[in-house]
Amino acid sequence: MRKDPQTLVEESRLKEKQVAVASFGAGANRLDFSNTPKTYLSGSVALNTRSPDGTLGDWHQFVSFRPGREQRLRDFCAGSELINDTSEYFGLDGVHEYSDSLRKEGLEPSGPVYVASHFRALVDLVITFFNKGIVPAPVPFAAHVGNQRYQRMFLKFLNARAKDFSPDLRRAFAQWIYEDRRCERLRMGV
Repeated sequence: MRKDPQTLVEESRLKEKQVAVASFGAGANRLDFSNTPKTYLSGSVALNTRSPDGTLGDWHQFVSFRPGREQRLRDFCAGSELINDTSEYFGLDGVHEYSDSLRKEGLEPSGPVYVASHFRALVDLVITFFNKGIVPAPVPFAAHVGNQRYQRMFLKFLNARAKDFSPDLRRAFAQWIYEDRRCERLRMGV
């Protein structure tokens, strides 16, 4: 019998946890990391988490949050006064407290941990690449916002704020979204 994707994700996370605990010993669940809503985790780390917007995230969340990788987590912080600050467009929209979810996964963060939703992490990535002159962003839209329901939800999230984008940034988003032929019928409302 074929397993559903949710079961496969759960089994993969359990196996990953077991490997990490076996590799790092009894203290493997202590995570010496915390942040604030204004300096939240984004990018690929956020895309590996379960998101309140309903998307599941990637299968290797435990690797991202494994104790001993706290500096890597700091490298993925976004927000005010950092290079990849998108708060002028989005404020704190799409940023949520995540430490309870980490505890459910068997980790013990040293304080609150704030993470971008998948939609926020994606717009953060596209804007960061845009600011570096990389257009379209090398992050496949349909691979991260797979089904049409999530694509419409993402566009609603994006369009609510896109009025503040420069024309060049709007074009960069349109190019990123429509480069994937599976998304041809979607329309960005800017």
